[in-house]
Amino acid sequence: MPCDISYICLSHVGKRRRLNQDNIVCNGIYRHYENSNEPYISQGKLSDSKAVSFGIFDGMGGGEHGEIAAYLAAQSACHINWTNDIVQDLQDYIENANEAICRYAAEHSVCNMGTTVAMVVVHKKIFFCNIGDSRIFRFSGNKLKQVSYDDVSSSFFGRKPTLTQCLGTPKEELILEPHIFSQTYRKNDIYLLCSDGLTDMVSEECIREIMMNSVFENIGQTLMNTALNNGGKDNISIIVFKITDKRIIVWNI
Repeated sequence: MPCDISYICLSHVGKRRRLNQDNIVCNGIYRHYENSNEPYISQGKLSDSKAVSFGIFDGMGGGEHGEIAAYLAAQSACHINWTNDIVQDLQDYIENANEAICRYAAEHSVCNMGTTVAMVVVHKKIFFCNIGDSRIFRFSGNKLKQVSYDDVSSSFFGRKPTLTQCLGTPKEELILEPHIFSQTYRKNDIYLLCSDGLTDMVSEECIREIMMNSVFENIGQTLMNTALNNGGKDNISIIVFKITDKRIIVWNI
């Protein structure tokens, strides 16, 4: 029996940036970069009778190049033909999206453009894929746990750590090693995908309290408002989705 998935997606340029270089994917829909500075919100309900995918991409690079890198990664994610081997599909996606960004950079003589990736696919199980420092969290039993991995170097003197992996890296410079794995899920689990515009402005404990004390429909906007009220120094993108399913799958958290 397929599960139902309720979701809310939001993206905001923040208070300090001129451009929103984030992009966001919700089951085959992504944002065109020409409209990226307008606040974005989408919500609804889906079924995992077919693979359902969500993704956040935080672009980096001078001018509009980060915006384009995130757009290309999101566009590639929406063109995945999902098979029964979703892990391999995600591995192929990383390679194809990286090649698309590198090709654009070469054709336009751009030496520095890239993007993070944080993707979740739901189809019988839940699959995770990430590169960079955009994060994925699971909220279950009032506990918040990061399930993605940060690809960052050690930080010194309070500076933000630099990325060790991102899409837009030529093969001759570094072989990308995305974090791809799967888990089972259970009824009423809530998942959060976000760019660092949220996690740099809002602590994990505060995120947990908001998720614990808010009705599901209000979680995304409350997180967004908190990040903006705390300074909104970067672009902020958030996807929150909840598994609602008649089956009860028992597993150890």
